[in-house]
Amino acid sequence: MTSAQDYLFKYSKWLIFLLAYLFLGYKLVTFDGYGSLLEHFSSVSFHDYLFLFFVFLLLPFNLFFEALKWQRLVAGLQPISLGLAFRSVLVGQTGAFFTPNRIGEFPARALMLNKKNMIPAVALGFVGSAVQMLVITLFGLITTFLYISSNVSSLLSSVSTINWVVSLLLVLLFVISCALLFSHYQWFCGRLAKSKWQWLNRLGEGLAHLSFRDAWLIFSFSALRYFVYSSQFYAMLLFMNVTLTPWQALFSIPTIYLLVTYTPSFAFSEAMVRGSYAIFILSAFSTNDAGMALASIMLWCINYCLPMLSGSFFVKKSL
Repeated sequence: MTSAQDYLFKYSKWLIFLLAYLFLGYKLVTFDGYGSLLEHFSSVSFHDYLFLFFVFLLLPFNLFFEALKWQRLVAGLQPISLGLAFRSVLVGQTGAFFTPNRIGEFPARALMLNKKNMIPAVALGFVGSAVQMLVITLFGLITTFLYISSNVSSLLSSVSTINWVVSLLLVLLFVISCALLFSHYQWFCGRLAKSKWQWLNRLGEGLAHLSFRDAWLIFSFSALRYFVYSSQFYAMLLFMNVTLTPWQALFSIPTIYLLVTYTPSFAFSEAMVRGSYAIFILSAFSTNDAGMALASIMLWCINYCLPMLSGSFFVKKSL
């Protein structure tokens, strides 16, 4: 690696470190809901605090499944320990914080690997992101269909048989598509790698490092992580006194995540985007709009700010 590349490698870490803290400071200074939060914290019961405790309890599992996924993604490129994978995920949160649609996450993670492996690791990271989006899309499309086709004024009334049949058919179609894809996995990777579109070409090169078993494990870790952060969102809504039954949460939360995923945004503004969608979707079941917005902001602080702060420590340590 040339001297110029060494300088670029070093100062890119400083840039990530400084920009992450600048954006975090900006959001904390401009946030105008401190009064409402303090009022809520002073009025909730001990039972309500158990929901908040549950959110914090699930945070390590959220990061753990992402670390397992990253470890598996780069195993064919550079075998790493689970500890290094976990630290890489935290550093990735720092890089994602100030970049559009979190595109800085995987270049930041790759900084923790050997320099020669950085570029292919970034491609593999986007493969993992695509799998996570696939999971969100799968569950989100099904729940969105049920949400729209049901009587939203009383969602707990029986959902028509035809709705369940269509939903099951969607799942079956997805399973068949996955079976066909994985049965022709190497052919599919080769076709992507030969594509004239650069992003498809890199996707194919990334997938070529993964075996059939790797792909299924990554999908499984993505599904488990999806279940964890959906449960966190439900618990946070309950903590903010947004009354939802498990069935209402099952229909609405995946729908919210689907909308958030396909809305262009920065990670530091995602709380506001999620809050807006939460009010839009959950207003069918609750009138506590302030609770919905504050639940989204608090969950963002826990799931993004805390890992970002931890990740910045590892960025600074490696400078």
